[in-house]
Amino acid sequence: MSKCEWRSDLDQDYRCRVAAGEGSKFCIFHEPGEKDIERFKQAFYSQIGEEGPTDERNAQYEFTGYVFPTGLAVHSGKAELILPREISGALIVAESTIEGDANFEGATVKGRADFRDATFKGGANFEGATFKAYASFGHATFKGGASFWGATFKGNADFGEATIEGGAVFGGATFKRTVFFVDATIEGDGTFEGAEASFIYLGDGRPTILWWERNREGVTLKNWSTGSSFWAFARRTFAKGDERERADAAYYFEKLWQRRSRLASPGRERLMAIAGYPFEILFLRLPIAYGTSLVRPLMSWFVLIVLFGGLYAGFPSLIGRTVKSVWTLSNWVISMHFSVTTFTTLGLGDIRPGRLLGKALTSIEAVVGGVLMALTVVVISRKLMR
Repeated sequence: MSKCEWRSDLDQDYRCRVAAGEGSKFCIFHEPGEKDIERFKQAFYSQIGEEGPTDERNAQYEFTGYVFPTGLAVHSGKAELILPREISGALIVAESTIEGDANFEGATVKGRADFRDATFKGGANFEGATFKAYASFGHATFKGGASFWGATFKGNADFGEATIEGGAVFGGATFKRTVFFVDATIEGDGTFEGAEASFIYLGDGRPTILWWERNREGVTLKNWSTGSSFWAFARRTFAKGDERERADAAYYFEKLWQRRSRLASPGRERLMAIAGYPFEILFLRLPIAYGTSLVRPLMSWFVLIVLFGGLYAGFPSLIGRTVKSVWTLSNWVISMHFSVTTFTTLGLGDIRPGRLLGKALTSIEAVVGGVLMALTVVVISRKLMR
């Protein structure tokens, strides 16, 4: 009798030891499409009950590439496949598709838990579950959302490139070691309130507040409440691990998501958020990244000084000067000198603004310069206090 010809994309050496069905290249476990549920359940329980010759079945809790026609749970339920609440070995569900709900609430997996590339078409409930070794949900797809409320991960937990299309609940979860969210996507409403981790890994150099970095956050969040909750969790974790730069970046993204939440709020709060948005952009977000970046205020100083200096050099009459050519070196040096003394509110008095427009521009530059200098002091003080 021929064996099942299903092949794994993750492990080229994987071979299914179950016999193929009559008229098919696949066994009952790997056969796509409609299945005889009762026949599937009988074969499934024979496997986990260790019945039958070992060369005609897979390992006890090794379900790589299986297409489950119903739910998979550790609780009794209608048309569900029931696993023991405590699994002493490994649980391998990689590359599998679960058509119904996955309910592992309160389960304990002592060995490796592998859900890589799995597709959960229903809800995925791992509330209160305990994973004592490495747990991987990398590249998994949760179409009905996922809940890990109060779950405990004693080994590393990997959610890299996973996609959670519905709600994502990680509140109260405990990650004793590192949790990976590299390039993960959470589309729905979610919470990380009360979650704790030893370290969060989002990729090398991420998160970062630098403008030119592609995918600066390392994770894609599409809901404002999820975004603010996740970055508050990340900030606490990085701060606890003395990862100061990452903690600053997490705080920056937390503020961004909080701003989005206020803009999405109804009524008066939204109107106040809209009214204060220009001030926040011009004085908090762009120039100092909410107090987390020392590079940005220095860049802002440079840009504004050069911008106003260029105006003074291009239109000398703004500062009461008459020159033969605006392209002379002396004209640019004098114009930049005047811009610096105006920006810093030093006002040496050797050059004075001319015309009404020149007086208005120098007044604006002096006010903006004074504010930016004060904000720069705030940023330096914040970093020194830390």
